Amino acid sequence: MASLLSLPVELLDRIIDLVVLNARKPPVDVPAARTNRWKDEDLSAYSQGVRVLLTWPEGPRHVRYEHKTSANATGLLLTNRQFHKPTQDAITRLFPNGISYVLDVLNVNDKELWPTWLYVPVVAKHLASVQVNLRFFEHVEPCDGFTFNAASPSNDDLRWCYWSMLERILRCGLDHPPPTLRGSPYRGHAIESIESISIDITAGVPLD
Repeated sequence: MASLLSLPVELLDRIIDLVVLNARKPPVDVPAARTNRWKDEDLSAYSQGVRVLLTWPEGPRHVRYEHKTSANATGLLLTNRQFHKPTQDAITRLFPNGISYVLDVLNVNDKELWPTWLYVPVVAKHLASVQVNLRFFEHVEPCDGFTFNAASPSNDDLRWCYWSMLERILRCGLDHPPPTLRGSPYRGHAIESIESISIDITAGVPLD
């Protein structure tokens, strides 16, 4: 049986490009986004009594992260040396001006934020840009065990939810387990710099 490595180089490079450049579709609504999210009891700004997130300590309870997000290139880079080299070459060729990410964020009832990474080609410490699509959903009823926090943040507190989300992204990168997970502070793939952040604001419907 033929393997990917036996394909002509041009075809293999094209397949790797398609994998690395793949982008997810944004969730169409809150019920579609609820799968694989941390519940509020899983989220904390503390680990073993030590505060590891410095923004408003209630902020993490109002941000519903996905359990895990993987960069497109990770699987190829870790498969073996034969895949690692052409994948690394593709990353260098495809992103001469730096790596960009796309993040979709649902503002639900002005109580919670539900972020979803849509485009993450490769894990990177330094990003050229992050495109944030901020979408507002109002009058959303609880669904499948998710009950929106009764202590709804005020407008000022909701602002700190955004800061909490940004801090966690910078400290943990793509992975967003609670700092208390497995009994020790989580040290993910921190993002050390972002050259620019663009924000598009819409009312609910996904952007094309």
